[in-house]
Amino acid sequence: MGFLDKRRSKLPPATIRAMQEETRRQIAVAVSIAKYQARAEAQAEVLEALAKVRAKAVNA
Repeated sequence: MGFLDKRRSKLPPATIRAMQEETRRQIAVAVSIAKYQARAEAQAEVLEALAKVRAKAVNA
């Protein structure tokens, strides 16, 4: 049995469940932030491309 297994076996099941739920919550928040950032980056790229197209249309 590894160190963590020995330590975990000393914790009450409710504590283990609470720790697991907190970890799941943190992962969900991280995924949500990553999705938001990816969407913002994609939107910035689209706006930049649109600005370039408009600039070419004005110069044409």
